[in-house]
Amino acid sequence: MPLGGSFATLSVGVFEAAQMHTTLIMVHGFAGNGRDFDAVAGPLARAGYRVLCPDMPGRGRSVWFDNPAHYRFSTHGRALVALINRFADRPVILAGIGWGGVIIALTFTMATLPMVKGVVLCGVPLSWHLGEDEELVEAARDAGLRFSTQAAGIDHVLAGCRFRGADPGHAVNLAKGRLIADGEGWKPAFDPALVLGKEQAGNRVYDITQVLPAITAPTQVISLRRDGYPAAGPEAMVADSPSAFLFTRPDEQRMLMTALDRLSDAATPAQATSG
Repeated sequence: MPLGGSFATLSVGVFEAAQMHTTLIMVHGFAGNGRDFDAVAGPLARAGYRVLCPDMPGRGRSVWFDNPAHYRFSTHGRALVALINRFADRPVILAGIGWGGVIIALTFTMATLPMVKGVVLCGVPLSWHLGEDEELVEAARDAGLRFSTQAAGIDHVLAGCRFRGADPGHAVNLAKGRLIADGEGWKPAFDPALVLGKEQAGNRVYDITQVLPAITAPTQVISLRRDGYPAAGPEAMVADSPSAFLFTRPDEQRMLMTALDRLSDAATPAQATSG
């Protein structure tokens, strides 16, 4: 879909079923893309969600800017607002993983979003900066890599921190989504300028505890064991946000479904959920 006229294009995976009660927009982590949600998007669609999985700018098949200065949080926020407005014919829920949750929270500081009826923030750090996340350090190290075969690229991706302890079958499919083909073989589906030009790109430190209260929709904050929070970390996130609810469970997919069920019950008219 176009973003800001001819400014950019956004690639969006769309999963739909015959009966849809809610639009669910899922925003990936910094080094990921919309393919990260392939395993959950189908089941969510069958559960009545129209699931939208965008590649945010600089990832996957969306625009890769020639000028790294365009990779600002405001650009990602504009992309998210454009997507919300395009598919706002049903109640909207936003779900973000890690950096994707940061984008969602910051977007509420940029725009009024009355069509958004719920937010899920999963594994969102208390503060965010490029140099403080192991996965992002790996992304910077891998910037510009090329692989002669897809299999070689998958092996490299699977050796990264993101896939430690992951189910092998799921991990392989997820790794495939982290690669794209070009004329020279296969490469990470991630613009090197996102990390190599980080100062120009405006990726400064953000304190999420200061941004969370700006979210006007009911919010589910999911804390994962691997987040490495201090003991009071997740509690600090929701302390000043009366609309937020915090819960901690070890199963990421089950947590996501539980959070969506809570929000859908509140966002969906009774007649759309009966039966």
